[in-house]
Amino acid sequence: MPFHHEKLTERSGDSIALNIAEGNGKFSRKERARFFQIAHGSALESAASLDLLVARRCCPAAGIAKGKAILKEIVKMLFAMLDQLGCRIAAGSGAYGEIADEEEEVEVD
Repeated sequence: MPFHHEKLTERSGDSIALNIAEGNGKFSRKERARFFQIAHGSALESAASLDLLVARRCCPAAGIAKGKAILKEIVKMLFAMLDQLGCRIAAGSGAYGEIADEEEEVEVD
């Protein structure tokens, strides 16, 4: 794995764990949800980093399969944690790529 991609993947992976940990240290549901949402974004960034490795022919698709499977489980776990808090990401949103007329914030507290 090229050094640059290795560092990006490592950084986004670290961010997942650190944001979950920090979110679990918060007492406010709104704050916890915010950190879990950041962790979700980092998981997607990690998956995209792995996809870039394949797209740039740095490794075969089979070489990232295990990492992608782990990230899929992490995203499921984060969705469950957000569901438990009552504030899942993009609940009730349209299909991917649709632009919303107005962005709505969910009040958690």
